[in-house]
Amino acid sequence: MIKLAFCNDCDLLTWDGYRAVHSTLDNLGLPAGDSFWLFDPSGNEMGLFRRDCTEKGPRHDELLEEIRKGRIDVFHSAGQYSARFGGGLRPNRKSIAEAIEYLAKHARIPRIWTNHGDELCVQNIGAGNPLGYHGGDDPASDVFILDLFLEAGVKYFWTDQRLLVDPAMPARLVAPEQTRSGDTIFVFNRFLGVMPWAPNGQNFKLQLNDENLAHWTANGQNVIVYQHWGCHHDDKRWAYAPQGNPLTEESTAALAWLRDRQAEGKVEVVRLFDLLEIEAAKAPVEEIDRIARVHSRSQATATDIHYYTQFHVHTIPYFNSRMSHLDPRGEKVLDAGCGVGQWSLCLSERFGEVEAFDSNVEAVAMAQSIAASARLKINFSVRDIYGTGYPSDHFDFAICYGVIFLVDALRAMRELYRVLAPGGSCLLSVNGDGWYQYLIEERFKDRADEERQIYVECLYNAYVARCGGPSRLQAMGRRKTDIAKALERNDRRALLQLLVDTALESNQPIVRAVLERFSDYTLNSLARRLLDNPGVIPEARPETASWKEPREKLRELRRYLRKFMDKPALSEAERSLSNIPLLNRPYEAEEFERIARAVGFVDFRWGRDASLSFDRNRPESPVKPLHELYYKGNLRVWECLVTKPKSAAAAPAN
Repeated sequence: MIKLAFCNDCDLLTWDGYRAVHSTLDNLGLPAGDSFWLFDPSGNEMGLFRRDCTEKGPRHDELLEEIRKGRIDVFHSAGQYSARFGGGLRPNRKSIAEAIEYLAKHARIPRIWTNHGDELCVQNIGAGNPLGYHGGDDPASDVFILDLFLEAGVKYFWTDQRLLVDPAMPARLVAPEQTRSGDTIFVFNRFLGVMPWAPNGQNFKLQLNDENLAHWTANGQNVIVYQHWGCHHDDKRWAYAPQGNPLTEESTAALAWLRDRQAEGKVEVVRLFDLLEIEAAKAPVEEIDRIARVHSRSQATATDIHYYTQFHVHTIPYFNSRMSHLDPRGEKVLDAGCGVGQWSLCLSERFGEVEAFDSNVEAVAMAQSIAASARLKINFSVRDIYGTGYPSDHFDFAICYGVIFLVDALRAMRELYRVLAPGGSCLLSVNGDGWYQYLIEERFKDRADEERQIYVECLYNAYVARCGGPSRLQAMGRRKTDIAKALERNDRRALLQLLVDTALESNQPIVRAVLERFSDYTLNSLARRLLDNPGVIPEARPETASWKEPREKLRELRRYLRKFMDKPALSEAERSLSNIPLLNRPYEAEEFERIARAVGFVDFRWGRDASLSFDRNRPESPVKPLHELYYKGNLRVWECLVTKPKSAAAAPAN
């Protein structure tokens, strides 16, 4: 059951209108507070004072009593200083301080603030998204007043940017935001809905209806309904105070509908402050998890449900627990190959600057939507892992999860090394041969041969590397004939020995250990691929479609060659790796360590997923790993931590 509260701005609300609206709400059993002005020069009845504290408003005594009882519980800004009603009065810090002191002495201090009005309302609070005229939280402004309200006990603030329109879109209702004064305040969202102009006593039906409730219920979304129930708008959008009860019959019927839904247990109407307290007490990871599930649930029927799995099977609490155990430190973090942001979303509470990128435009778009709904400051973008464009020596920590085995590991690791600050570390996940073996022999064993061969190709790429690269395999000579004969005889023992003998002598122990654990199908598929296509490095080539003009073909060829001509000089260690396949393949730990150290990383540590921590003495992680470390004895999925030396100079950009 969702919770709902009202938050009304007292614009044009008369005293009679106030009493009529709350009589209706009370009769329907719908609890709600209201707002008031500290100052209203126009003499509106919801203003405690007019121009200063020596000039009481027309309903001063009644307002004090309602504030004292808690029925009026919101400051609608510090006053009515707008162009239409302000009479040229500019907010005055001294007068506002006197009014707060007076209110504390004679009634009580409401704990909630809502911004009001146009650009003359310079006392408004900007928080994390200040508009140009917002001066209330700017210490450099003569109308800086945030400190007065915080010291008086105001806890929750609504700012102009925090309006929700789409009922189907999940949102974090309350979140901390940093102000220009350096204070952190709680800022809340209000639900406007889809309507021709502003919410008022005429149009409650546009906010309170079955369709909106269905969305809120499906999303587990509590709601703060934004209103100006004391006014109406004419056809030209001009606001005015109506005679009698501001609530029209249609709006009264909508409130009666809400009462009925409450009686059915579908919604609970609560006071605004109570709902704000509930929302503020929620752990960020709880709200991020809820919002991510909503944004990704449409992926349940996708051909590839990888993105759905991150949030509905693994879940944000899992990723957060992983980060809690690892406990990375610093100010700036990079999520390289972020996908839908499952790691970045959990890093946002730990780092002041979070940068995340992926090559998949759709994945980045989903991550951006989740972060916006969860009110997290994460900069998601589409970038190339070989040339990210970030400054050198910039990030204190990086994570590259589910990516490095798909790309040219040497080039990608060079770029990660470049952007990490000296002393910075990177967590990577790596697939071993056992992962692809598992896919071939278990997970997809009943799939078409063509699909299973996709994963055989990955094993083949690793085998080519372990044989010393394509040039060495292309000179197999008689051994190719012997392999073909062993396949024809179905002689597993002979085939295995031939494949082992083809590998570099230094790699033969690894090759034997890995291949011995393959099923006949996997081993034979690897051998057939070797015979059909010995030594081809899997790498993107320029398109050569027949319809392209020869001149365009030449341009593409030049661009392709320039990629290699422009590469930075390789170290001796890197040069030894430059002629073997380093993408779309599994790695043994020692193989990947060789790449990491060739680039310049030190302190290589590896283990099963969820087992690593920056504290070497930390006990075993209580987080259950997503994958077993081995499949039939072959390394399956593993992780490693590498560190850039503190004395390291930045590597040149790729």
